[in-house]
Amino acid sequence: MSDLKVLVCDDIEARGQETVNEISKARDKLAQTGIDIDIQTRALFADSLSEELKKLFEYIAKHLPPDDAELSECIHPFDHAAFDCDIMFIDNNLAALDIKGARLTAEAVAGFVRAFTNARYLISLNKNPDVDFDLRYLIGDYKTQADLALNINHLSNLALWTGDVQDAKDHFLPWYWPALNCVPKKRIEQIGFVKKHMESAIFGTLSFPDQAVDYLSRHAIGVLSSEVPTSTSDDFGDKSMKTITYKEFFRDSCRSLPSLKERTRLIEAADFGNESAVEIVARVVSAEIDKWIRRDIVGPQEVLVDIPHLLMRMPFILGRGVCDIDQWDEALKGTDPPFGLDMETYDKHIFDTAFPYNIWVKSPCFWWPELRNRGALDDLFLAAKEDWPDVVFCEDTSTFRTLTSIEENSDPVEFAAEFEGSWNRRYVSVLRGLKYAPRSRFAS
Repeated sequence: MSDLKVLVCDDIEARGQETVNEISKARDKLAQTGIDIDIQTRALFADSLSEELKKLFEYIAKHLPPDDAELSECIHPFDHAAFDCDIMFIDNNLAALDIKGARLTAEAVAGFVRAFTNARYLISLNKNPDVDFDLRYLIGDYKTQADLALNINHLSNLALWTGDVQDAKDHFLPWYWPALNCVPKKRIEQIGFVKKHMESAIFGTLSFPDQAVDYLSRHAIGVLSSEVPTSTSDDFGDKSMKTITYKEFFRDSCRSLPSLKERTRLIEAADFGNESAVEIVARVVSAEIDKWIRRDIVGPQEVLVDIPHLLMRMPFILGRGVCDIDQWDEALKGTDPPFGLDMETYDKHIFDTAFPYNIWVKSPCFWWPELRNRGALDDLFLAAKEDWPDVVFCEDTSTFRTLTSIEENSDPVEFAAEFEGSWNRRYVSVLRGLKYAPRSRFAS
């Protein structure tokens, strides 16, 4: 049985206890279903949370030194067990904490917790309490400094923890939700990846094909560097997008630590050989690259395409199962090649476009620019004899549905996400009792 160490942080104990109770519901369901995940929950409420955050802020003030400090002395390990956890849930409104200064929020502290503690994955709670499903960027809240933004009522949904659509409460399982039982291990591996490649180019280490780089949106480019133009050509004078390293990204563009001076000092300390500084840089970069991939690389389905959105474009790759909608859903469960697709088609035309680093993606992904330019796939599309059903993928249930569904009272609803690119039109089932926002995205 795998242990999942969870920490709940809230300035108001009653609300924090509500969070604990919702997580306990998921834990009890896991036990009842025999799933080998043991959620172990601790809590820091009110004064206890204030004291631990004060210690963190004191550490930061002490170990991000003035310019004349010796680099070898500037960063020491922050051995503070109170924040050690696999997943931290922190309420967004921390105004009741006994800490002088500006009113605190999860957004104000998340970057520092990420950088200077062993909290692997940060989830902000109740930042947008009136939103269950994000119709804008399909990531929950792309502005959050946390890894994910959720509401308390989501935490008892077993599918959030397992990623299995069969565990979904009231059928609700947004495709953009991670499976929480997987994220701590992936984050540890991501940190190790960044440490190994700190001086290397981001695009090179992630095996970006040249033509995939040309499909990046302006937003995707801007996240990596504020210094390159929106053009994706190679020539930026003394700047080249394709050569941006993880270390340069941390120094020039990361959002977790807002002070350029402090980021520069941390880079200098890391270059000096300070292991604590190297760890801090890797923690921050891994989290921000993870979000960049989710928001700007996988989200638009313009650079990387995953199985459900690939099937929407090329149904024929299911082979003989294309007329059976159950086979469409079965393809989403595949963990090994050919991932529920037709074996011959996969081997001949798809396998060599697979994104090779599963620590950065939730499910199998492929380089769309390479697939769309393969004439052989166009020929297969034109030669396909089956009349496949009018199927769409519903982002809020992580399942396929026909546009005319006999068993349901309404068809899936189309909306326009705010991605730049050709594939921003998506579908949702619009489940009763849940809030989808902003509603204007439903407008035709």
